[in-house]
Amino acid sequence: RYLVVGVYREYTRLGGGKIARTTNQQKQRWNKLLSHINQVIHDTGLEIHVLGDLNIDTLRWKQLGYRSGWEKQWAVDMLYDHLINGAGMILTEPTGYTWTSRDGTKSSCLDLHLTNKPAHLGKVTISNDFTSDHCTLVVERIDKSMQEATKVTKRRWGEVDYVWMKECFNEYWYWNVHACSLFFCSQGLIVN
Repeated sequence: RYLVVGVYREYTRLGGGKIARTTNQQKQRWNKLLSHINQVIHDTGLEIHVLGDLNIDTLRWKQLGYRSGWEKQWAVDMLYDHLINGAGMILTEPTGYTWTSRDGTKSSCLDLHLTNKPAHLGKVTISNDFTSDHCTLVVERIDKSMQEATKVTKRRWGEVDYVWMKECFNEYWYWNVHACSLFFCSQGLIVN
């Protein structure tokens, strides 16, 4: 079983209306969503995929090496606090831009995918099959008994969740080393 969470994070819809759209209220809604996803991961242990137009360009994240200040960094910091460092999710990095302005002069990586079970992930690719300024993210899962290389967003050693890392290693070991060893033993291919 797995859960897919489709996300659209507001970007420029600030101002009045029935639902206030100030930056502060966006922060409150973003925090509430990320807190809820974090809680579901911790309470259920389900495989979770978060994807969509998060409107936070990975090319501007300080965590990924961008040096200048950026007005949306608060959204990235919350994402790291609640999901990447807080719940062991990884950011997959498909090759290429996911958004291009209609006139083609600007491009960025706004459409993102994160998962807490990278061992179940085949690959994430970008498709231009639909007419939109945004590309479509295509997420392929693999059977959890198969392991495929995944590109994982780097973290500083001081920000690594060692408990989560140990659990991921244990899951990898069980599905790959332990299961194969039992199979080979049952076939008489391993002699004690």
